Amino acid sequence: MLEIILAVAGVLLGGGGVFVYQKTKETNANNTSTKIIADAKKESAEILERANEKALGLIEHTKKEESERRKELQKTENRLAERESSLDRKLDQLDERANKLRQNESELDSLKNEIHEVRDRQLAKLEKIAKLSKKDAAKKLMESTEREMKQDMINLVSKIQKNVTEDAEELAQTILVAAMERISSEVTADRTVTALKLPDDEMKGRIIGKEGRNIQAMQRATGVDILVDDTPGMVVLSSFDPVRRQIARLSLEILMKDGRINPSRVEEVVAKAQREIDKEINRAGEDAAREVGLTGLPREMLRL
Repeated sequence: MLEIILAVAGVLLGGGGVFVYQKTKETNANNTSTKIIADAKKESAEILERANEKALGLIEHTKKEESERRKELQKTENRLAERESSLDRKLDQLDERANKLRQNESELDSLKNEIHEVRDRQLAKLEKIAKLSKKDAAKKLMESTEREMKQDMINLVSKIQKNVTEDAEELAQTILVAAMERISSEVTADRTVTALKLPDDEMKGRIIGKEGRNIQAMQRATGVDILVDDTPGMVVLSSFDPVRRQIARLSLEILMKDGRINPSRVEEVVAKAQREIDKEINRAGEDAAREVGLTGLPREMLRL
């Protein structure tokens, strides 16, 4: 009987130990799961906070760039408005000169009429007094009139020709300058960047150079910002001056084709590209002037 009681007690004790072990194991597992979940929530909150901060910073940076760009565009629009106002004033001045020119032409016609009247009166007087033939009287009268009126006529005609030439040249220059400025302003407002395709991404590193020396030399020599971002196979040339962008584009194309890229080589190639672009500008200016029938324009005008 005692043995049975002891056996039952042993079974009960063993079962209780197992029950306690299972409960302890479940409690530890629950604690571990709770900790993992809490850590995950904390890490997620930190990641979300950092993402928000980064997004806010990016938005602020974008707003700042947009504000600066708007200011530049506003300045450009103001300059264009000032130039248009100046053009209007110049056109008004040209209208005044045209009126004066027409007045001079009227005065010239009046002077011619007076000369004919004087000639007729003197001719009749010579025929009457000197009893000369009409032919001889006309000859003497012409000689006398020519001596008296030649210088006045020369001066007046010279003045009129000078006014006509000056007015025509100024009008042509004003129209050309206004057209060039208008086209330049529109291009500047609409597009201030040029994208240049690269043969491969390795070329980006060569363009940048050791410690950025190559790209710094290029930016100094051309006055153009060279933007190298994560866009594959491409760099962006940024400048409000389209001529500078074209010089930078041509320089990079020559350097990539040649394969030798270093600061001294950059300066040499940029100078060469500058000469090539200058030639193209001069040719384009000469062609444009020839198409509109203008000749003898100064070199500075052709480069506009």
